[in-house]
Amino acid sequence: MSSSMFRRTLDARFLNAVANDASVRPWIGGEGALDLTSVVGEPANIALTTAHGGWVFVRHETGVYELHTLFLPAGRGRACLAAWGEAVRYVFCATDAREIVTRVPAGNAGAGFAARVCGFRERFTRERAFRTAEGELVAVSYRALTLDAWAAREPAATAEGEVFHAQLETARALADSALPDHPPDPAHDHAAGVACLMIRAGNHRKGVWFYNRWARLAGYPPIRLASETPLVIDIGAGVFVEVREGTMEVIRCP
Repeated sequence: MSSSMFRRTLDARFLNAVANDASVRPWIGGEGALDLTSVVGEPANIALTTAHGGWVFVRHETGVYELHTLFLPAGRGRACLAAWGEAVRYVFCATDAREIVTRVPAGNAGAGFAARVCGFRERFTRERAFRTAEGELVAVSYRALTLDAWAAREPAATAEGEVFHAQLETARALADSALPDHPPDPAHDHAAGVACLMIRAGNHRKGVWFYNRWARLAGYPPIRLASETPLVIDIGAGVFVEVREGTMEVIRCP
């Protein structure tokens, strides 16, 4: 998955400059100059940059990443939130991420607002857990954004699912298929769309897992990986979909 709004990097030089800027450094904590070389240079972590800053997702364990947001004043606001939409889609669709956690010190109103708008919810608060630049110990709010919470509000998912179902209907018509269909179901479109985003991002195992977990609860039949090289997915009732260069195509519809 690629985007014109961010890029992934293992080079910490730009983010080091942002992190040590006077407008950013006081809210990171600790003393002295920061060097993110070992963090950004670790491939298990995910560092994404834009023109005015970026995000570092530090891997805690399988599927869990801690988010650190580093932006100069010129890059904050709507532009940052727009880029965040693509960045978080990349993290949840192209990686193993199932949860993103972050910390918001009391007094950092911008970080608190951004975390709330981006869907993070508070897990707990600790008093006197962060020392400000003035030496005061303030509370820290610990927040999390889960895969399910992100998926439920991802705007690209429903459109993705509708496009996929339209392709399936076209294939059925061309094959003069009498396969059973279901009535319009926006929830199904959305869940299938999230899975399609993951599959087209090259994360087909996660996409199949995500859809089947939803399908079991909703009462839909599961799908399965019929082949990984080439990538073919059996979506049931004899319908097979091939994924090639990020494009999904129905290759069999009896």
